[in-house]
Amino acid sequence: MPAASPFKPYLDQTITLAAALAGGLILAFTPVPAPWLTGAMLGAAGAGAWRPLKDVGPTFRDFAFLLGGLSLGCAVRPETLRAFAHYPLSLAILAVGVVLTIIFSTYALMRLFGWRRAEAIFASSPGALSTVVILASSENCDLRRVVVVQMMRLFVIIACLPSLMIGSGMLAGHGPGAAGSAMTALETAEVFAIGLVAAYVAIGLRFPSPWFLGPMIAAGSLTGSGLITDIFPPALATTGFVMIGAYMGVRFHGLKARDILNIFPAALVSLVITLVTAFSLAFVAHWVARIPTAEALIAFAPGGLEAMAILAFALHLDPVFIGAHHLARFLGIGLGLPVLIRFWPGLFGVAPKGPEAQAR
Repeated sequence: MPAASPFKPYLDQTITLAAALAGGLILAFTPVPAPWLTGAMLGAAGAGAWRPLKDVGPTFRDFAFLLGGLSLGCAVRPETLRAFAHYPLSLAILAVGVVLTIIFSTYALMRLFGWRRAEAIFASSPGALSTVVILASSENCDLRRVVVVQMMRLFVIIACLPSLMIGSGMLAGHGPGAAGSAMTALETAEVFAIGLVAAYVAIGLRFPSPWFLGPMIAAGSLTGSGLITDIFPPALATTGFVMIGAYMGVRFHGLKARDILNIFPAALVSLVITLVTAFSLAFVAHWVARIPTAEALIAFAPGGLEAMAILAFALHLDPVFIGAHHLARFLGIGLGLPVLIRFWPGLFGVAPKGPEAQAR
């Protein structure tokens, strides 16, 4: 038999990436939240249903996580961090809501549908979609279950909530601030260098997804402290989300329409529990902390950081207030879940991992 071409692995990864890029391009022209991540994942998954795609290699995966972590970390701004001090009561109510949402939804998924505890927790986590999906994959969860529940929740919020708010006449917010200019080449190189160091530190500390969480924390420290004021280059951020989407999408090989139908009842129950809990506490924050209803609903909406930022921008709501709350939830989930997995693995129904597994 003829020897396999040494370029075949690269060709396979190029095909996977091309399918992911095509999906991202399609959704980029729609109001779907986080279109490059979501579209890339759907593009790779859809192409895999027609022709099985090869899994991406570890170098591809780690670089994708590095880009994703840096782009999300650079979304942290000094004014957003300072805003935390001005909203202690509503942030405390939000924290209670996140905990209750995860507890109630996880219990329902486990008791009513027999889900594994880790899958139920990740599917029930309201927000931080990128981080949750990455962590779920590192714990060998069924990504189909986690993503169907998460995406159904995002779709309902984006598709329905703005119309309900406009119809009720509750919208009266402020215009969004300027996005800012992209980092210079030197600043980008500095962020990359610090992100790489942070990734290896996270590996040494045996954190899950070290190539994502380490750079995210490092980049957030730089932009949150004001040392770097420009935004992460959009082209690099988009590249990272497409690559992460490709990495996730190939794991959907074999997903059939009947699989989605089988997951749908569980996703619907989780959706109802999540929305009722989140919006009930949003009205509590409205009454107790005297927050405008529109801002409270968007700030407490159990969507992803990127999705809610897009929604707040479109509805001209207070970007600082909403950004502070979604960043707080993102950091709480994105950093809290890895810490719990590291120090309390039994909570997720998983066994402690050795250094080799943590460093992957």
